[in-house]
Amino acid sequence: MTGRPRVCRARLDPARVDQARAADVHPGPYAPGDMAEPVLCALEDHPARDAHHGIIRYLDLRSPGEIWATWHTGDGAHEIEHRADCPEGDCTTYAGHPGAHSWQVSRP
Repeated sequence: MTGRPRVCRARLDPARVDQARAADVHPGPYAPGDMAEPVLCALEDHPARDAHHGIIRYLDLRSPGEIWATWHTGDGAHEIEHRADCPEGDCTTYAGHPGAHSWQVSRP
């Protein structure tokens, strides 16, 4: 046991992600490896009723940030938006995220 908070284990089925909406949010071009699979909640473990947030598409360095999906447990619906990177060092989540930074959480 590390004493650090654990990362959330929620998943969004990548087959359910609306790729057309993702392209509308940030029109590419995209390479095959730009899609995140599986789509995992990147936040510190939190109550299931709270929204989950996971990267669905990685952007190149010319476009800071990533394309993120937001969803709730048991609900296939999700929102897609371009979010800026967290400004705190090597944190791999988005600016203004709740909870611990990515380097502070324990991953399984």
